[in-house]
Amino acid sequence: MRNLARIGVGAAGVALLALLLTTAPAWGVGGEVSAPAWNFPPWMQNAAQPYKGYARGWALISPQELKHAMDLQKAWQTKIPLDDGTMPKSDPKLVIIDVGNPVTQFRVDGHIPGAVNIWRSDYESAEKHWGARGEDLMNRADFEAFLRTLGIDNDSMVVWYDHKYDATRLWWACKLYGFETRVLDGGIKAWKKAGYDIDRLGSTDRPGNGTITLADWGHPYLKVGRDAVWRCKDDPRWALWDIRSKDEWTGKRKRVRRPGHIPWQKEGWHSWKDVHGEDGSFVTADELHAYIARIGIKPTDHNVFYCQSGVRVTQTLFALYLDGWPLEHLHIFDSSMIGWGNSPDLPVLDGDGNPVAKEDTRETES
Repeated sequence: MRNLARIGVGAAGVALLALLLTTAPAWGVGGEVSAPAWNFPPWMQNAAQPYKGYARGWALISPQELKHAMDLQKAWQTKIPLDDGTMPKSDPKLVIIDVGNPVTQFRVDGHIPGAVNIWRSDYESAEKHWGARGEDLMNRADFEAFLRTLGIDNDSMVVWYDHKYDATRLWWACKLYGFETRVLDGGIKAWKKAGYDIDRLGSTDRPGNGTITLADWGHPYLKVGRDAVWRCKDDPRWALWDIRSKDEWTGKRKRVRRPGHIPWQKEGWHSWKDVHGEDGSFVTADELHAYIARIGIKPTDHNVFYCQSGVRVTQTLFALYLDGWPLEHLHIFDSSMIGWGNSPDLPVLDGDGNPVAKEDTRETES
């Protein structure tokens, strides 16, 4: 753990995380049901804790910490010492995944050198919703096979990063199936801002040599269907949250057959952008607490979140997870408005509170 000094992690933070790891078989931070300590990958023993004041700050990684991990891996593989003359004691087993469009983002926007590129169609289920493009997550067996194509093992330190808001979707998917991963705070924008190199030419080929085996435990309550949405209508212990844009909430922007919002969601819309600062990185814990107080969301409720296709919404859930909220009270309606708004029989309201007809004749956006 002496490498923590290089990224500014104090002894108290190390002791706190070590305590968590040794007590993991019962309950984790915030009431989260945890895997046995031996199921945590080695990187969790060296993760920066706390980060931005979050109880689960280890799920984020700063550009500086990621660069240091890359330097350690390079030194391990090349047998060339670090700049300070030291050699790493072990391989960090780092796997960096660029979650972005393979042309407009991975190539044009650029990517972190050595990153493996994936996009939404790579991990979505084949199931479609009422003729619309469905993005429900693939099942456990298929997702495990997908992770193996990325060169991921059970002891890998996997870092997802994005060009907009997709990285937390993959973190959520891995968490659903019981595998711990990390998210680069601020994505490619923060990496560039830190002055680190980017690549625009790297191969989009995948290693294909991963050996990961997903455990038979996980957090299945993270992914819910329509039954949970209906429960939010009458059960005061359940709350439904829309985190899309105002134009999507009112139906002005048509992205499904019947645009608008689900009638019994919490009043108004609460953008996924509210958990980010102006630079695109996640807000601090204190800033998140101010947001929580403003919208009135409660950790004691079962909170169900939806967006258009279940991607943006994971940003909000991830922020609450970082803050230590009980994981069993955080739920994603995975098919979101694609699944709800493309149904001719489910209730939808426009911005004025009027029921939306069974078929909106306006052309649907892609």
